[in-house]
Amino acid sequence: MHPIPTLVRADVPSADYVALIACILINVCLRGAVAELETVTTPFLMARYSMALSDAGSALGVLGTGGLCVYLAYGAVARRVEDRVAVLSGLGFLVSGAGLLGQRVMELGQFGYLLGLGMVWALAYPIGQTAALALFSKKLGVLSVGGLLGFFSNFGSLARVVFAAVAGWSWNVNGKDSVFRGMFLLGLVTLLFSLSVFKRLKN
Repeated sequence: MHPIPTLVRADVPSADYVALIACILINVCLRGAVAELETVTTPFLMARYSMALSDAGSALGVLGTGGLCVYLAYGAVARRVEDRVAVLSGLGFLVSGAGLLGQRVMELGQFGYLLGLGMVWALAYPIGQTAALALFSKKLGVLSVGGLLGFFSNFGSLARVVFAAVAGWSWNVNGKDSVFRGMFLLGLVTLLFSLSVFKRLKN
């Protein structure tokens, strides 16, 4: 009897579902954090530092430009750094930036606030989210790439909606700084989970 042909190539690895779930959670965390910043940053700058709306918008534009530069440079970084290391670096920037913004030990001036904001907006998001997407696509194995990449993107889009609403609610109920402390906690939990499955995130 002739062997039954198969559509699955022997040299294609099977999908690692734990790694895929980790990538989705990382994507949700990072995109949710950016959604929170988009919701509260401008009113926060105007309320705490008496910045004009135009000045706050200009500051965010500079940070956005920095993030774009990081995106453009990521290709060179990816050739030297594993995706899983870049993911952890992105989460590390998120935890550090949110921790700086939410701490109560010292009063932050405008520079300190923009530094923490830049760590999240211009470093954590472009590095971590790009690496998570690259890692997710590599971990799909024999699964359908197109459909599941859409699934990955949809979860991130949903996170932007939900986290923006949560940020507004937290601002009104618990105060401005509560948004950053919640962001710190979420980033820390996601970072610890990523470390627990680090071996499975290997390219």
